[in-house]
Amino acid sequence: MPLSSKVFLSIFLLAILGFAVWLVHQEVRTPQNEREVMDRQIDLLRAGRYDKAVQVIQAWMNDPKRDASRDGLLYQQIAMAYIGKAYTKPSGKEEAIGQAELNLERELDLYNEEHLVTLQVDLLEIGLAHEALGDRSDTDKCLYYGKALEELTRQLSLILGDSYESDGRKFPLEPVRRKIKERLGAVDEKAAKTGCPKIRNQ
Repeated sequence: MPLSSKVFLSIFLLAILGFAVWLVHQEVRTPQNEREVMDRQIDLLRAGRYDKAVQVIQAWMNDPKRDASRDGLLYQQIAMAYIGKAYTKPSGKEEAIGQAELNLERELDLYNEEHLVTLQVDLLEIGLAHEALGDRSDTDKCLYYGKALEELTRQLSLILGDSYESDGRKFPLEPVRRKIKERLGAVDEKAAKTGCPKIRNQ
């Protein structure tokens, strides 16, 4: 092998080794804040590494230096990782759906305990996630569509007035109300096509 080829090969191997060391460092390094946790999860989800994305969030939640176990957003992020897995990894679909549902229920339990007085759209997000589970499930479509309809209906009842003020800015509520009604109609239609018993009064 000519000397120039050997030099090139050596440089190439060193570059690969350096990248591998950096990658391992990134994998084992503890995130410094929740934003970093979310960024890492997004990168892992884009790479199709759903289980690793879940592990990153769970490690953050279980770290004894903080009490993140009552952060509903983190349960939602775990659920979204499992929903992504259910859509892209057919072999583990049912297990992924079950794990997503478990984490959505944990998020909903926390939401119900908070007695929020400010406008939140957690129920909209949980409802949309249950709709996605209904779309993907082979055996429990009606169960998930039913939960989606309950959560979306409840969220709609909490959207009061014409606008919401936060940090000195006003946000119109009609687009949110319209979005919820749109999803309610879509889930109603899917439930009817699936043959689910009627869940919601029109």
